[in-house]
Amino acid sequence: PRAHCGQVLAHELGHAWMWLQGGPGAGPGGPGQGRAAEEAEEALCEVLGYLWLLHERDRRADQGAGPPPDTQAVLQRLRALETWGGS
Repeated sequence: PRAHCGQVLAHELGHAWMWLQGGPGAGPGGPGQGRAAEEAEEALCEVLGYLWLLHERDRRADQGAGPPPDTQAVLQRLRALETWGGS
């Protein structure tokens, strides 16, 4: 569904952007700043996916379009991200 696809794309585009900036996941020759930097990158990408879900929910509400067909999936994913402890 749209919500899951958009969340995943936002998350993965975050990784791509950080790679282009020479972030911790930049591969051979990249900074390789260790596990803490990689965990921070992953957490930031999770936030990007979360923000996309919030934006999608609010965009539809502002347009009066009603809830998206996958409303329950969006709410479940938002709740999961809000309670995510990482690991």
